[in-house]
Amino acid sequence: MLEDIYRKSRKSEIEAVLNHAPPDLDKMIRHVFERLASDPDVRREDLNELLCWVALSERPLLLGELDVALKLVPPVGEGVPTLEDDLRQLYASFFTLTRVDGKTTEDLQEQAEEDLIKKYEGHNGGKDGDLAESDDEDGPLENIFQSPPESTDVKFSHACIRDYLRREGVPADIGVGVDMDEGQKHLALTCLSVLCDKDHSTTYPAPNLQDYAAAN
Repeated sequence: MLEDIYRKSRKSEIEAVLNHAPPDLDKMIRHVFERLASDPDVRREDLNELLCWVALSERPLLLGELDVALKLVPPVGEGVPTLEDDLRQLYASFFTLTRVDGKTTEDLQEQAEEDLIKKYEGHNGGKDGDLAESDDEDGPLENIFQSPPESTDVKFSHACIRDYLRREGVPADIGVGVDMDEGQKHLALTCLSVLCDKDHSTTYPAPNLQDYAAAN
């Protein structure tokens, strides 16, 4: 709902959005999927691939394993360079990332802001012109997460999301979701291809999908 009211400027517009909030979890999830599907910055194929792996994997996947899974779909090797940023921000309604140190998205953002302030304060005495110049060079708060790909789990933020996907599949009118039967086949064929690829661990250094494919 915060996403929906973020760019509303009038009180009446904000109240209208809040008064028409979806009345139950299923409708709320669908509402968010509809918003993402209409976002020109969202590639549906990537979102559906993420949903498929997280919904159907036999155990929580590591961030690095999920990264390799996306690199195995066309265009092969490309993947999603901003994967963690997308999971923590664009798709934060659906996914939770768990680090061994327990730091949350909010913790990492606060840490990045503190580091940025310290950097600016120490930049030639923190003069305004120097701050502006430094900000132009580095950009604000870029690459702030960088969680260890070999020890960061990716899960759904709530079990109801997996239940929703099982019931709804891929609604034709929004094109976002998971066909459970096709998804199981996709994961099985991907794992088989990984096991048959003698160069998998060379092409994709650990954490890759070799261990997951062998075990599942």
